[in-house]
Formats: sequence, structure tokens, C-alpha cells
Amino acid sequence: MTETGICSYFVLMQLETLSDVWTHGARIVVRCAFGRPPTMKRLQPCAYTATLDTETLVCTRGRDFPVALLASRMRCPRCGSRRVSVIFDLPPNHQRLGAAAMLKRQTDW
Repeated sequence: MTETGICSYFVLMQLETLSDVWTHGARIVVRCAFGRPPTMKRLQPCAYTATLDTETLVCTRGRDFPVALLASRMRCPRCGSRRVSVIFDLPPNHQRLGAAAMLKRQTDW
């Protein structure tokens, strides 16, 4: 609620760890950021894009791994560049609630 008594449906969400990403059901998309080099050669830019499996990342890196370090730990498999962009794609609210319920069921057993 704001000072004037108006309720806002816009809530900022912080995704700091892989656990946060997995809990909210977000997709992690990686895109190669290798553009044209500043030389006279005519190289085609790499357009590699992939969706990462969040569950596998949680299993291999741990739940407390900071998502800010993901880009620094990756390399493009097509061109070998270390310049990659990490993009988080949040699902709509109803899908997010379903992902949280699924996570609760998986951790309860």
C-alpha cells in the first residue's frame, strides 16, 4: 500500500541466488554477446541462444550460487567467446505460483 491508500500490483522481485530463480519458476536464457570485432575482417556475429535447465544448475552449483556470477562462468559453445549475456524470463503470476507449489512438493518428501 502507498501513503495514499492505493494498492499496487507491481512488486519488484530480487533474484539473487539460483534458489530464488528456481522457486519463482524463472527461465534462464543465455545469449552469446560476441559482436563484430573492431578489425578490417568481415566476421559474422555469433547468434547462439540457449535456455538453461535451472534444476541442473541448482544441483551442480548449489542453491546459494549467486546469479550475478553466472555470466562470468560461461562460454559460448559455438564460438568459444567468454562474452555471454544471461537473461531471466519470469513466467506470469499463475505459472509462478504453480512452480512454487511444485517445489514445495519436491522438498517435502
